[in-house]
Amino acid sequence: MLQRVNLWAGSVLILFGGAVIGIGSSLPQGTLTRMGAGFMPFWLAVIVVVFGCIILLEGIWKDERVSIPLHDLRPAFFVTLAIILFAILIESAGFLISAFLVSVTATLASPEQRWRRNLIQSGLIALGSALLFLGVLQINLPLLPR
Repeated sequence: MLQRVNLWAGSVLILFGGAVIGIGSSLPQGTLTRMGAGFMPFWLAVIVVVFGCIILLEGIWKDERVSIPLHDLRPAFFVTLAIILFAILIESAGFLISAFLVSVTATLASPEQRWRRNLIQSGLIALGSALLFLGVLQINLPLLPR
């Protein structure tokens, strides 16, 4: 299916980084000592675009073709879906439920399913994440649904 992987990967990174830069351009940048809400997303997106350019150029210079069967895209699909779910659910479902569902969704990326272990692991990840982000770092997010 995909034969010139570096061309695709570089292009996706450049598009993603460019989109983040464009979307985040309305956020205040601030300074290095007093960072605004858009400071980290902007500079991380710049780094992603730079890496995307490097990978894209490598794909142009090297004519390296790789065949990726469609079933190998399963991990990328479920991990991406988990990230999107988190973004959608965090405000309405709360951090604990969102983190649990994200972890369960990400485990679907593996072809081997051990549901009991995955559910216990996801619960522990959700509790540990809540403790770290809401307790220790005091991130202002709802723990449970409002």
